[in-house]
This record gives sequence, structure tokens and C-alpha cells, in this order.
Amino acid sequence: IQQIHYGLHPRAHEVAQLALPKFRDGACVDPAHAMPVYIRNKVALKENER
Repeated sequence: IQQIHYGLHPRAHEVAQLALPKFRDGACVDPAHAMPVYIRNKVALKENER
């Protein structure tokens, strides 16, 4: 990421353009097995992990 434009919002067309090279390379996942990716999936350590 080189710059952040807070007033801009991606549209499906732009997202598809970003995904196309990976799709062509075969980096696909069956939608039934797709899992969301959370940036902040683990925000706190458990007591035994500290």
C-alpha cells in the first residue's frame, strides 16, 4: 500500500481485477471451503500465553 484514500470505496469490478491474476494461476478455493480472513483475529493473549 502506497497511499490511503479515505473517500474512495472499492467496487466489485475493481476487486475482481485484483483477484484475476490469482484466479488465472489456479489459486482458487471452493466457495464451500472459503474462510474469512480476520486482520485482528487474535487481539489478546490468554492468561497461559502471557
